[in-house]
Amino acid sequence: MERSFLSLNSKGQATIEFLLVMIVALTYIIVVVQPNADIAGFAAEDVANISKFKLSTEKLANAIQYVSISGQGTKESMVFFLPIGSTLSCTSPANQLTINYPLRSKGSTGCFNDDDAAGNDPNNLKNCKKIINPGVDFSCTPSSGVGSAQSTSSRTYTTYVQKDSAGTISVHFT
Repeated sequence: MERSFLSLNSKGQATIEFLLVMIVALTYIIVVVQPNADIAGFAAEDVANISKFKLSTEKLANAIQYVSISGQGTKESMVFFLPIGSTLSCTSPANQLTINYPLRSKGSTGCFNDDDAAGNDPNNLKNCKKIINPGVDFSCTPSSGVGSAQSTSSRTYTTYVQKDSAGTISVHFT
């Protein structure tokens, strides 16, 4: 009888030790691994959105330049990507396209050396700002989410750049 009693206690101790090890492992995963995975996911999403947004804006600047050297009646169309929370501002007197993208990740240096005043401050990297100057006079016709308003959801716009009979270049977002 004594032998089975000791055997039963050893099995119970092994079960309790296993449960304690599992609780410690799960606590480590919840406290350390999960927050780091979220930070990495947000950083990857920021990089992808900034890249798509900047590429769209550079394509738009190239389309404006192409239309400016082409004849009257030239029309270029393209797809423009606007991520959540971002803004595109068309400044006609300065002939600039300004993109702003608020970062979701904390402590990311993805926008270090961007075009805003706080761009070189490593403690203030919450917003990416890039100014693109196509070097040509143009006017913008903003749509919902484009202009000085923020987009509330990721969206693609069909964008038209055209030169009218008077030689005026206009950008339309639909």
